[in-house]
Amino acid sequence: MTSFGIIHVAARAAQTLNQNLLMRKKEIDQEDWLRIIAAARLRSEGRTQTEIAARLGFSQPEVSRLLEEAMERKILSKGPALRRRNIPESDYEAAEQAHLMKDHLAKVLAPLVPQRVHFEVRVAPGDENTFAFAAARRVVDLIVRSRRIGIMWGRSVLDLVRGIVALSDAFDPAQILDVECIPLCGDPLFLINDRRVRQSSSYLAATLEEALNASKSKGLPCLAGVPAYISRQRAQDSGTTVDTWRRFLQGIPGYEAIFGNTRESTKALIHGVDTIITGVGTIVMVKEAPWRETGDFIMERLIQDSFSKPEMNRLIYGDIGGILLPREKLSIADMRQVEELNAGWMGLKLSHLQTVASRATPGKVPGVIVVAYGRWKAEMVKECIRRGLVNQLIVDPALADALGARD
Repeated sequence: MTSFGIIHVAARAAQTLNQNLLMRKKEIDQEDWLRIIAAARLRSEGRTQTEIAARLGFSQPEVSRLLEEAMERKILSKGPALRRRNIPESDYEAAEQAHLMKDHLAKVLAPLVPQRVHFEVRVAPGDENTFAFAAARRVVDLIVRSRRIGIMWGRSVLDLVRGIVALSDAFDPAQILDVECIPLCGDPLFLINDRRVRQSSSYLAATLEEALNASKSKGLPCLAGVPAYISRQRAQDSGTTVDTWRRFLQGIPGYEAIFGNTRESTKALIHGVDTIITGVGTIVMVKEAPWRETGDFIMERLIQDSFSKPEMNRLIYGDIGGILLPREKLSIADMRQVEELNAGWMGLKLSHLQTVASRATPGKVPGVIVVAYGRWKAEMVKECIRRGLVNQLIVDPALADALGARD
């Protein structure tokens, strides 16, 4: 055996010994151990002891004891963040089944999930200002297993990345040594001027890369200056076509490295992505939350193609990763209209989402992570699940209720 192999075996043995010691440090039975894991998981999502007690059906003093045990056994940091690496996967799943099944909606949404697509969902507490930070705790638990993360544009993703950066004490340097973060779309031409530079996919990918890798971060291609969407009409107005624009973009080094070109597309970075972080966009026809009313990439099309909101709402459920999902039973002409709207999208394609989602593995590769806030997104979220485009869904309580999450 090589010296590297000996070190590797020794490290694994030490980790196993450490976990055994944690269990033996103070004699507990398996049932109590699962309670500790469940309480720690809920605390890591920002829930108070009172909320945890209500959720699990325990007294508040009992929850306090469970959390103290979790800290002592090093499965909960002061963050608080869940140290998943210190919990055997079988025990984590057992705790989910025993105490948290009603919390993560799996039973309710299971009939929508296609066969062979891994799916989990979490409810993160909080209002618009705190939801993303609570969601970040769950995402941190997932992305430490990733090796190449694709990042989308948007307000929700920006808030999420900020939350992840603030939870740096949960990162395991040994696990994230080789992680890469790349953008998966360019910038919307008519929104970037609204002082939304920090929502840029390229900016967010660079920010997350730096947080995960610290001084080890390396130069990766970006899509700064690349338009996210080009309408057929605007292409024609410039005396060209959407396909001509796409060929032009394929000659830009960053775009070519991420999405490839017509000659060597198999070498593109997109093919090695195991995790995608994105939100979903919808069209809300009532004034519930004006600033989140219409998804950014839907708004970009409304502006460029001179569509009305009712007209667009008739055609689509919404967008995921900039890709519009058409409604059922559209006419042939309407389907062609949606296909044309998607043809001008210069970011990742539906096939990329499908491939990443199909490769998701429980406890290993996260796949497509969708963060969604607001009950008005329920219809779109269900459609994404039906199409097998979501592996890890994180929603707020109001959206959970709209999805049918009553205990």
